[in-house]
Formats: sequence, structure tokens, C-alpha cells
Amino acid sequence: MNRKDRDRIKLPHECSARSGRHGFPLRSLIVLVAANAAFVAADEVVLWNKLGSVAEVLHSEVGPGGTIHGSEYAFEPAQFGLGYVRKATGPNYVSFPGALLGQVTHRGTVEVWINPKVPRPVPFEYGIFDLVCGPYGADGNIMLTWGDGVSGQGLMGDVVFRLDRSDEAYTGPEAQQFVATPGVPFHAALCWDIQGIAGTTDTVRVYRDGELVNRSTMRWDPSGTDRRDIILGFSPDGQGQDKFITDNIVLWNYAKTVFTDRFLEAPGLRVSAPVSQVSCLGQSVAFAVAASGLPPFTYQWFFNGAAIAGQTDSTLMLIRLQTGQSGSYWVEVTDASGRRCTSEPAALIVGDACVDLHLYAGMNITGESGRTYELCYTTDLRNTSLSTWTALATNVMSDSGWFYVDPASASSPRRFYGVRLLRDRGQFHTCDIGRRACVGDHSGHTSQSSGMLRPMMSSSRGRPSRQ
Repeated sequence: MNRKDRDRIKLPHECSARSGRHGFPLRSLIVLVAANAAFVAADEVVLWNKLGSVAEVLHSEVGPGGTIHGSEYAFEPAQFGLGYVRKATGPNYVSFPGALLGQVTHRGTVEVWINPKVPRPVPFEYGIFDLVCGPYGADGNIMLTWGDGVSGQGLMGDVVFRLDRSDEAYTGPEAQQFVATPGVPFHAALCWDIQGIAGTTDTVRVYRDGELVNRSTMRWDPSGTDRRDIILGFSPDGQGQDKFITDNIVLWNYAKTVFTDRFLEAPGLRVSAPVSQVSCLGQSVAFAVAASGLPPFTYQWFFNGAAIAGQTDSTLMLIRLQTGQSGSYWVEVTDASGRRCTSEPAALIVGDACVDLHLYAGMNITGESGRTYELCYTTDLRNTSLSTWTALATNVMSDSGWFYVDPASASSPRRFYGVRLLRDRGQFHTCDIGRRACVGDHSGHTSQSSGMLRPMMSSSRGRPSRQ
């Protein structure tokens, strides 16, 4: 499914209990136009690591495990139990494989919890905190940093996938320095989308405690092949160690903009809304949803409040529809942590019959009575060799003329028609039905035949579409 279709699907910001909206009156329809189901790709967690111990760093809950570099480190109180803290200068940090970034070159989100030990970075002492990657020795493809009053103020974001570091998108520093409260954790997130975040022109955003604090409209090259490791807990300056604790990193494959789930250690669970549909007796429909959060997911579909036996996939297929299947459908999703989320409902209306609307080209052809004419067509008027046009039908002209309907025209959105007199191949009349003026009449005569018609409507299920 293309991106435009995907953007039509409502993704609830967070899960909520079912409300009375799941039950509503449905009108019975006799004649209906069928609609297609919409399918969406899942928004998923690419990496989730708790960072609370050596075992947790080495074994991610989702994605590849991390690597601890150096020996001077500790695990100290953070937002969720313990988090990682660097204890000495030098190569002491945690890294995750850069190969992960192949899934997020166009769009993604990285979020972490930080428990600060100092209010802010201090120029020339510990001037930049590399919350996720960062400059000066910890260069990365996605960088979320906290700068001082010299190198920058507050949180900054950066996205780049080219080895030469060109085509880089960055927010720059916040206008005002962010001052934290030591011992009080804050949540930091960087999200990016080359096509624009949440329908805006923003391509890179930085969030702190769920609030948007920085943004950029710059673009990067998503085809770049640079894949540097994701580094945590690093600070380039001499005394940058032991200044902040990093906890619970999550990397998503989409630009996340709502962080109401940040207080849950496991990534939040969401489910898209299935699309309401109308159909008719004996036909088939499909409802589809996509869940985001901590896979694997399990599904259970409901109809008018009752679970549908055996319907436990992300797509619900209903075949050979009957009137009694009109009603409200929704799905309950459970993630790997056992949390549940219920989608918004979708309505299905099953009527007695469906109508496929087709528009056909009809031609009223006139000429000399008793003479034989041939109707032909082409799909390309650049073809000036009239003898190569495709023959469609022949007829001996009557006094009342010749009326012809092309049965294939409904599925042929662009046909040009011509009429020729078979007894004189040199005479060929093509007329524009709108202007009623003939062209290509080699005999020098005019014609009253409606010889050219361009059907502008094609056959589509229930909705004629202009070509």
C-alpha cells in the first residue's frame, strides 16, 4: 500500500477502553457501491534494551544485544530500576550494531530516559553529553545531544547517512539552555521522516518529556550507506564521565510524535482503526489493522460485542456475506508483555445488491443509405496510418443511420473512433463528438457521422473515475 493510503488510517495515540461508540444503528440499503479494504504496514520496535545490568545490555528485549566497551562503568538508579553510567574517561560506553539503521534511513524514532547527576553541561569541563551518539569521537547517523552554552544550548538532533557527512539534517541547539534537576529523570526523543513528520514540513524533531522543543526542515540522503554503531553514555570532554545515567533505549521504524507511553518500561501498544465498508449479499470483504509496540502480537476480532471464533489474525476475511453480518467490528490486540489494546470500530453494511457502474461509448453514425461502413478505433492518435486502426464492426447503412455501443469501452478509458466507407478506401472520416467537425476526410466531403468519441470514464467498482 502506498504512503497516501497509509496516512488515511487513524492510529490512536494510546489505548482506551471500548466505549458505546462500538454500537450504532445501521441503515439497510438495497443498492450499494462496494468499497475496498485498506491495509497498513506495522509500526514496530526495532530495538529495545533496558540497560539495567550487564545481562540486560547484552540481551535486548527486541533487536540485537549491546556491547559494553571498557571496564569503568556502573548501573545506578534510573527511571526503571537501574541504568548505565560511564565512570571514567576513555573508551567506556555501550554500543549497538549500526546495521539496525538500515531499517530507519527514511523515518524513525529513538527515545531514552536520562537521570542527570548535574543540572547542565559546563563549557570546557564537560561541555556536551552524547545521549545517543554525538560529535567529537562518538559520531553517529542519529545523534541526540545535550550541549552547553558554548557548543550549543539544550537538546539537539542530527540525522545523516552519508560517509562524507554531507546531506545532513540537524535542528541546531535550543534557543535557551535546558537546566535539569539532578536525580530527577527526564525523557528525550529524536524522530525523523524524510517525507515530513505528521503531515508537516518538519523532517527532524526533538522532544523532551513529551513536549516538542526543537525542529528542522532540512533533508538528508536516505540512500546513504553509512552505518555507524549506536553509542550511549559518552561525553567527549575530559571530565564528562559520571554525569548522567542512560536508561531504556527504544528505536522505532516510524516518526513517533506522541510519548504518553513513556512511563511504561515496555514500548507502548497501539492499533490502527479498520475501515468501514459496504457490500452486498454473497460478496466478500476484508478488515485489516496494524499494531505497533512490542511484538509478537496476538489478535481477537469482535462482532457486535462478541468474539468471533477462530478470527485471530491481523486481517478479518468475511466471505459469502449475509444480511445478518451487518454491524460493528473491532479487534483486540495483545503484545508480548501481555498488554491489550482495542481498535476503534468499523461498520459493515450488507445490502441486497451491489451496483457496478459502467459507462459505455455509444455512437450514432449516419451516411449514405445502402453503402457498407466499417467502424474502427485506435488508442493513440499519433498513429496516422488509418489502415492500421483496429476494426470493430461493419454495417450496411440504413435510412435511419447506425447506432452502435462499444461493449469494451467501459474497461478501455481511451479509445478514438473512426468510420470508413469500405467501397472507397480513400475516404475516411474521423469526427470529434464534441465539436462535430470531421478530420482526415480525404475525399474533401463533409460527414454527419459521429466518428470520433473519447470516453473519459473508466469502469471502477461503484465509482467512475475521470481519466
